[in-house]
Amino acid sequence: MRSFILQVLVYSLLLWILNWSVGNYLRTYETRDLLETGQFFPALRWQEYYQRKVPIDLLILGSSHAYRSYDPKVIGTELGIENRVFNFGSAAQSPLVSYYILKEVLEKQRPKQVVMDLYYMVFTNDNQLRNRRYNLDYMQAGPAKTAFFREGFSTEEKVLLTAFPALVYKDYLKPKINKLLGRPHLLKKKGNYQGAGFVSNPDTLSLEKLTNENQFDYFTTETTAITEANLDYLRKIISLCQREDIPLVFVSSPMPEISTGKIKNYLDFFNMFFELSAERNVSYIDYNINRIKNLNDADHYYDDDHLNASGARIFSASVAKYIEQVGY
Repeated sequence: MRSFILQVLVYSLLLWILNWSVGNYLRTYETRDLLETGQFFPALRWQEYYQRKVPIDLLILGSSHAYRSYDPKVIGTELGIENRVFNFGSAAQSPLVSYYILKEVLEKQRPKQVVMDLYYMVFTNDNQLRNRRYNLDYMQAGPAKTAFFREGFSTEEKVLLTAFPALVYKDYLKPKINKLLGRPHLLKKKGNYQGAGFVSNPDTLSLEKLTNENQFDYFTTETTAITEANLDYLRKIISLCQREDIPLVFVSSPMPEISTGKIKNYLDFFNMFFELSAERNVSYIDYNINRIKNLNDADHYYDDDHLNASGARIFSASVAKYIEQVGY
């Protein structure tokens, strides 16, 4: 019996070592293959943040609508705070992730203002292991990272992250095999990292594709899909900024007018965020409602959801004026 138990323990240990070895190898797709070619934006953003010497006066949080729309150089120039704006947006960043990023920033910085982009879709899902991990993995050890792991992940996710990395990074198996075989293995490039967390894309989507091949043709999400957990973390962000005496502004960056026109209940989402903002005394502007006149669908979007580089410049100048107006 003892021999059998010993064999089981030995085989379990070998499988665990194999799992860790494979998982760590697959993770190098992020830390080497994508990072070395400038394509893994989360790691680039955190690396730059930890290396920066200049204080952050204006911090930006939110999803890809944040890191692809708010150009720190344009905003900094407009507000007279060059090099003091940092964009900490990340793909599908939920309020939960924004909260712990803010906690980490406050460990070392004291922003004079926080701007958070509100994109309704990131409020509809509590299960975003990959998008949360993109930030957790590249945060330095400390109280914020510990709290993020402890409170921001389910027990199942904690087990996966700590004991089964091969499962966590399994989606990188195919590109890593392709690399070993000498085949193309890098993802299609979706923009250029410009520094201070901002990513721009120079491409322009044609009106034909925007009209006829639009993801929002199939949009059926209702406001009831917004989860209480995400709303709770949004309230936590408000409370944290108020405790730290840091002014907070909510903004919804513009999508193509054709896209928002396909979302029949967009006003319902706007009204929900507007009411919550008014209740908590937070300034909020939605640029899908308050359209910027010199932004247009034909020239300023690279897909049916995001501004391109020229559109981001126009939007960033406008949002800087709004930030100044509400009291930067």
